[in-house]
This record gives sequence, C-alpha cells and structure tokens, in this order.
Amino acid sequence: MIIHIINMNNHKIAIKIKKKKLYNEYVLTNKHIICHFKYLVVCFDSNSESEPSAGLVCLSNERLQQLINEQNIIWDSTKEDSCMYPVMNQLKEWHPQISKVEIDTQQIYDIKDLSEYQAKWEQYSSYFESYRYNNCISTESDFEVFKNTRHNIINVNVYFQLVKKIAHVNEYGINFQYLRQLLTEQLLARNNESPIFFDEVSIQPTEIPFAKKLNYDFEEDICYVYPYMGLIPLISEYKDE
Repeated sequence: MIIHIINMNNHKIAIKIKKKKLYNEYVLTNKHIICHFKYLVVCFDSNSESEPSAGLVCLSNERLQQLINEQNIIWDSTKEDSCMYPVMNQLKEWHPQISKVEIDTQQIYDIKDLSEYQAKWEQYSSYFESYRYNNCISTESDFEVFKNTRHNIINVNVYFQLVKKIAHVNEYGINFQYLRQLLTEQLLARNNESPIFFDEVSIQPTEIPFAKKLNYDFEEDICYVYPYMGLIPLISEYKDE
C-alpha cells in the first residue's frame, strides 16, 4: 500500500493507493521494442577469513538509491567501459537488432515481501547456490526468511532497433522468454565476476536478518557492512503494451 499526500484547501490528506503487481513488460515505440525485465536487488556483506560477515543486507529503498547514485558507474551499454556493454555484446550474438541494454537506476521499486508472487525455493535455489557472495540462504527455511523481508526491484531494459513498422510486439517474432533466460545467465555471471561493491554502509541490526545464524556480533544499534550488490530475476508474469 502506498500513502500519497495531497493538499486540499490547505489541508493535507493521506490517500491509500494499492500498489500494482510488477510484471515483465514489452513496450512498442516508433523506433524500438523495449523489454522491461524485473530483477530483485540482493546485497550480501563481504565475506573473508579475517572479517565476519553479516550475510544478507536489506537496504531501504532510499539508501539503495543513494548508494547507486554515488557509484561512478555507467549503467547502460552506450560506452565500452560500461557494466552492461559485455552483456549487450553477448545478446547481440543471438539477435543483432539488440541496440542497448541498461539497468534503470532512475526508478527502484520497493515491495514489502514476495507474498504476491508465490515465490518458492525451488524457483530460486539455483540462483542463490550459484551466487558466490551468498553465505546464508541455502535451505527452504532460509528462503522463507528472505521472502518475507522488504525487497528492491529494478528494471533491466533491452532495446531492439526496429527495421520495419509493426503494430504489435508479437509481429517481430522474438522469443522473449528465451531472451530473458540469456539475459539472466549474463547477469548471474556478472554477479560473481564483476560485482558492484558498496563501501562502508551503516545499517540497523533489523536490516541483517541472518546475523544470528552467522554468529555475527554487534553491540550497538548501528552496524557497518560492505555489501556486494547482485541481481536475480523476479519470477513474475508477462504483460504486453
């Protein structure tokens, strides 16, 4: 539920607006088909022999946005040194009309939990098992804890350059589900090979739900972590426009 504040006759009124369920979407413009694929942002504290790890770090939406804005990272594939340039090159081998891939950092969605998405461990287990920085989510009971925490969701957009005029995305003959599979494989590889790292971040103990499992000690109301950020697909439905 979103609380929206409006002014009416100099009085502030709070209106509750039901949040819409998030979907993977395909949007047709005059020049492009744009695929908006939804991914969960997952952050894990760095793990080394000398320093204990707090495990999963549940950053607030505002804090994650701030940290992303502070990064000196090009989030689309327009330049060769961008984080998405290698991803685009791999996808272009499958379909040469792919012209851009971007992580849309301008809008990060915030959801209370994954209850609306009927998330199951068997759907996500392979993603967590392959993520090298995951040191706390390895069982169905761990996943239940993860599922019931707040989540940040981000769009990864894939652009197709149109070579002919079409009235509907289906006319272009693209296997979008296969495209998402290819994109996910690339993003999961980058989670391990070239992860996005945030420097020291101060958080509250409630934002590290696996601290007790990992015997992570904290004596104060503020903890300091060094999170790696990765993306795993949100298992969701599809919607065309």
